[in-house]
Amino acid sequence: RSIMLGKGVRYDRDNVQTSVSDPMDRVADIIGEIEEEKERYIRIKHQLINEIHGLEDAIYEQYLSDRFIRGWNIRVMTRKYGCHHSTTYRTFCRALDAFADKHNGVLFLDELPEYERKTLEALRQPLEDGKITVARAKQTVTYPSNFIFIASMNPCPCGYFGSSKNTCSCTPAQIHKYLSKLSGPLMDRIDIHIEVDSVSYEDIKSTFEEESSASIRARVNAARKIQLERFKKCKIYSNAKMSTTTTKKFCVLDEESENILKLAFDNLALSARAYDKILKVARTIADLEGSEQIKINHLAEAIQYRSLDQKYWSV
Repeated sequence: RSIMLGKGVRYDRDNVQTSVSDPMDRVADIIGEIEEEKERYIRIKHQLINEIHGLEDAIYEQYLSDRFIRGWNIRVMTRKYGCHHSTTYRTFCRALDAFADKHNGVLFLDELPEYERKTLEALRQPLEDGKITVARAKQTVTYPSNFIFIASMNPCPCGYFGSSKNTCSCTPAQIHKYLSKLSGPLMDRIDIHIEVDSVSYEDIKSTFEEESSASIRARVNAARKIQLERFKKCKIYSNAKMSTTTTKKFCVLDEESENILKLAFDNLALSARAYDKILKVARTIADLEGSEQIKINHLAEAIQYRSLDQKYWSV
């Protein structure tokens, strides 16, 4: 029916006419159509992701509400993720695209100072805002990224700095270089700092009965139920989600507790962020004991969880 006469020239027997066209124009048109379809696919993808995470949040909050209000025992329903300290900054930043998958989950990093400093600094935004912003050439997308961050570390390369039972073999310069991987702003975003010394033989062989996991679980369930009742009109479900205004409303201190907190704030050079976190932790400790008011022992325990950065990072 048709015969190609040459480059861009076609002879059609039925229509008895010829047409001349540049193949590159057609290629350009096809590329343009592909780019438009690609952009449309990306927009649909991000829209679906945001809708899915919105549904996940609603389902998760409803799950908590149903489980605790009915008095059921909560089961572990979190996603756990780990990351090796050999992960490079580039790889870690690429993984931030998937931080939305860790929404309402747990992120655990072992040997925290072994990571590159700039790799750890990438955690500051999701820890502070509960979301991660990913910027690409043509657009910027923000994903929800609210997760529990847990990390472990040694105080120095040999692991014995500050130990009451072993002698540290590191020089002050080595200790400073090791701990400087963790910046002050990053440490300030971690609510609870706990120091664990090496276990002695007597502790291992001890027959003293500690509080059982079932008992701890029951106290946690009771505290979570208290928080759900407290925040049922605030669109949050835990003390950690309290804003500054909500913290002032639900974390009222008596005069003696105020004086202790002021003393700690001045002597430990605490930041405004640390001040809010101490009040939130104290509120949680009070909930675990079933206390309506934050007492002085609750506040004192919360303050001691902010002492490690003063012990080690002041070296």
